[in-house]
Amino acid sequence: MIKLFWLMTKHIYKGKQMLKVLGLVGMLLILAVAMNMAAGLGAFIDINSIVIVFGGAALFALAVGGSTQSASAALDNLGTGAVYFGWLGFFIGVVAIAQNLDTISDEGGLNVIRLGEAASIGMLTVLYGYLTSWVVVPVIKSLTQDG
Repeated sequence: MIKLFWLMTKHIYKGKQMLKVLGLVGMLLILAVAMNMAAGLGAFIDINSIVIVFGGAALFALAVGGSTQSASAALDNLGTGAVYFGWLGFFIGVVAIAQNLDTISDEGGLNVIRLGEAASIGMLTVLYGYLTSWVVVPVIKSLTQDG
């Protein structure tokens, strides 16, 4: 009887885990479809923004929690660091745009298309930070905890 209960519990646990993974995949799919409809997926991928957010977040988690932090605390710190570095990347982008307005201008006028392209790269860091903190980290924490 105990073995049957254990097998049922194990099966239910795996089912819950599958639902959590399905939820994460569904959320990411909805976001990918929305991004594709808005401007194409390529517009939302920038390697410099990815390095700033994920590299900065990982180093932030290490600096704040050290090597003795629990996995849950490390994930919390990673999410917090991702948001912080997302905003820092945004401000770096704004400064870069302000510094390079002369190259964004054409014949004395501001080229709005080039300005928009430059601003979108700066905004991607904020998007990556919040996606990490609000979508990825909570799901990973949920998958690594019991139940």
